[in-house]
Amino acid sequence: MARLFNAYIIVDWSAASKPNTGADSVWIGVLKRDVRFRLAFEAFNPPTRAEAEKKLTAVLEDLKKRSERVLLGFDFPLGFPRGFASALKLPTETPWRAAWDQIDKMVKDKVDNTNNRFGVASEINRRVTGGPFPFWGCPPKDTLTTLQPKRTRDHGPDDLPELRHAEAATKGVSPIWKLYYNGSVGGQAILAG
Repeated sequence: MARLFNAYIIVDWSAASKPNTGADSVWIGVLKRDVRFRLAFEAFNPPTRAEAEKKLTAVLEDLKKRSERVLLGFDFPLGFPRGFASALKLPTETPWRAAWDQIDKMVKDKVDNTNNRFGVASEINRRVTGGPFPFWGCPPKDTLTTLQPKRTRDHGPDDLPELRHAEAATKGVSPIWKLYYNGSVGGQAILAG
């Protein structure tokens, strides 16, 4: 039976604010055929997101030259809960694209991992609610009027949903709105744009 994919790449992304390897850094796992056509595993731990993007591009280009079909997975969400683009008053013809375009315009992610993810979340909070909601979670030094270290309130019926449909169907997930602390994915989502 033929395999659906020839290679598998899984990426554990990071929102770290400085170059880092080991814990709390980017990891790239690649399972692909070696010169003897056996599946072999390689792991890469580049110290910055910029270096990770270069490495990932090189691996994908090599697999493309070999006409390999690749399954590529990331550990961050690729979308926000329903209503996000509307809450930001963005064009709603393709809301997912409008949201990512807006985030891309706002994010400053430098080659040394210095980034403004907390500022971006704070500005989105200001536009959506005028306060520290729905995004939350930051180091105390990054606290702003519209971004607090802890969640300030629960989601209500008139708010953006706390979870996306896929997350609501499972247990133990952190919401995309959580930017910092164990299990957070919001910072990675902002920096993935």
